[in-house]
Amino acid sequence: MKIHGRYEFEKLIHRRNQFRDLFAKSEEEIETKYGFDILKSSRNAEKYNIFCYLQIIALLLYTLLTYKYIDNVLVIVGLVVLVAVEVFLIIKFIKWMKIEQNFRKLFNDENKGNLINKEKLEEYNYLAIKCAILIICYSENFYTLENLDEKPKKDKLIDLFYKYLRAIDSQHNYKATIDDYLNYYYIWESKYL
Repeated sequence: MKIHGRYEFEKLIHRRNQFRDLFAKSEEEIETKYGFDILKSSRNAEKYNIFCYLQIIALLLYTLLTYKYIDNVLVIVGLVVLVAVEVFLIIKFIKWMKIEQNFRKLFNDENKGNLINKEKLEEYNYLAIKCAILIICYSENFYTLENLDEKPKKDKLIDLFYKYLRAIDSQHNYKATIDDYLNYYYIWESKYL
C-alpha cells in the first residue's frame, strides 16, 4: 500500500519538533533563572510565618503567666521585647513575601513570551494528529475514495477521520494523548514501509 501525504507529515513533525525544542529550552532557561530564587524566598517567608505564630503563642503565654505582675518593670520590659520581636518577624515575613511576589512577577512576565511558543506547539500537535489520521484514512481507503466525486469523497473522508479518531481514543480508555495518536500512526506506517 502506498502512503499518501507522508512527506507533508514529516515536514509538519519537523516543524513541531522545532517548536517543542524551542519551548523546552525557553522553559528551562526561565526556570533556571527564577526557580531557585522563588523557592528560596518562599521557604524564607514560610519560615518567618511559622516564627510569627510561635512568637504570638509565646507572647500570649508570657502575658497569661505574668498578668498578675503587670506593674513590675521587668515584666513590662519582657512584654516590650516580645512585641518587638513579633514586629520584627512580621516585617521579615512581609519582606520575603514581597521578594517572592517580585520573582513570581518576573517569572510570569518572561513566561508570557514563552506562551506563544506553547500555543504554536499545541497547534502543530493537533495538526500532526489530524494529518496522521487523514493519511491513514486516505491511504487505507484510497481506491474507494478515488471513485467518488469531490463532495461525497470529502464527506466519506471526514466520516472515516472521526471513526479512526474515536477508535484510537477508545483504545486508550478515552484518554488518548498526542503521543498516543502519533505512536499509532508510526506503528501503522511501519507496517507499510
